[in-house]
Amino acid sequence: MTDATVWCEAGFDNFRGGGFSSHYTTRAEMPCTMIRLNLVKGLGPVLQIAEGWTVHLPDDVSNTLMERTNPTWPCTWFAPRCDGKDGSPFKSAYEVMMNWGANHGAISYGHIGADLITMCSMLRIPVCMHNVPEDDIYRPAVWNAFGMDKEGQDYRACAAFGPLYKYSYVPRRSRLAAAAFYHSCGGFFKAHLKNVDKCAIMEKKRCSHVERRIP
Repeated sequence: MTDATVWCEAGFDNFRGGGFSSHYTTRAEMPCTMIRLNLVKGLGPVLQIAEGWTVHLPDDVSNTLMERTNPTWPCTWFAPRCDGKDGSPFKSAYEVMMNWGANHGAISYGHIGADLITMCSMLRIPVCMHNVPEDDIYRPAVWNAFGMDKEGQDYRACAAFGPLYKYSYVPRRSRLAAAAFYHSCGGFFKAHLKNVDKCAIMEKKRCSHVERRIP
C-alpha cells in the first residue's frame, strides 16, 4: 500500500501546521458500510448507516472529481445500495447524499449495518437512516411495545429507557486545567483543548472527583 501512496505537500487551508498529506486511490471493489453519528440538540446522538461497495472509476473521471475537492487527500469512491423507491432516502446516491448529516462519514470493511443497529439499541441510540435488509435486523423484543413502525419504535424505546452512558459538560477553564483533567481520568475523559467549552466527562461517577478539584 505504501508503494501506491503519494505524499503531497499539505494545503494550509486544511492543515495549518503544514506537513504532508497521503494520497492514494482505492482500486479494489469490496463491500463497505458508511456511517455517521449526528449530535442533534434536544435529541442527542442518532446514527446513519449506508451499506454499499467501493467503486473503481476510470482515472480521468476520478481525477476530475478529485480536482473539485482536494487532490492531496486519499481517494475512495463509494456507491450505496439503493432501492429506487420514491420518497426513500436510498432511492439513489443523490438522495443518500441529500439526507446525510454532513459531508463526512466513516467507512468500514464489510456489511456490518445489522450489528451496528443491534449495538445502537443496547446504547439507546436511535438509527434515523439505514438500508439494512429487514430480515437481518435484531432489536430487543420489548421494542415491539412502542408501536408498529420500526423507526418510531426505535426513537420511543431509546427515549423511554434512556442512554446507557451520560455526559456532563464542564464550563470553560484554562488549557492547563483541561490537560490535567485528561491525565487524571485516563481514557474516560476526552479533552479537546481548542474547544474546552464542550469537554465531556464520560462515566461521571468515576470522574466526579475531578470536577470537585476545579476551583
